[in-house]
Amino acid sequence: LPALALLAWTIIRFATAPRQIAALPDFLKQVLCLVTYLIVLLEFGGVQNARRLFGWITAAAWIAGLYGLCQSLGLDPLSWKGAFGQRVFSTLGGPDSLGLFLALCIPLTLAQWLDPERDSFLRWTDMALLLVLVMNIGWTHSFSARFAAQRVCLATAPGLPLFFPSRNSLKTTIMCLVMFVIIGMVSF
Repeated sequence: LPALALLAWTIIRFATAPRQIAALPDFLKQVLCLVTYLIVLLEFGGVQNARRLFGWITAAAWIAGLYGLCQSLGLDPLSWKGAFGQRVFSTLGGPDSLGLFLALCIPLTLAQWLDPERDSFLRWTDMALLLVLVMNIGWTHSFSARFAAQRVCLATAPGLPLFFPSRNSLKTTIMCLVMFVIIGMVSF
């Protein structure tokens, strides 16, 4: 649901852009990323395959997030150190692409946190990952990444408890709204 909302927003934003030719490369990149994400998510049949996919996406989010943390601390060991100035980026692409990927990881991480069969240690790691995601989205200094993350939080706040009702539903809604505010504050 959040990925579909982000895709709709991207299309509306492009359709109303005053300079569509200039906006076309980023629009195509974002649409291609979101459509690929949706295809993989929808075509991965079965609960086991979906859990495995969530695991891979979570691992990629951890790797990208920890690499962003290293960059923000000035500990980037790779040769492209500082390629975007003080902005955090990764091998996923520039700061905008990284931020969009991390924004899409927020609802997946929250869904894993809501899983009643999940071990308590893994739930704490989910909370730590959410913190890393939000910090990295702020460190990208990307308007589109922050905007997408805030919209994902707003879509997830009512949507996730609706699809995954549990005793943590109220906590999830509150957490999404708090992340919305934090992402807005980190932006400045």
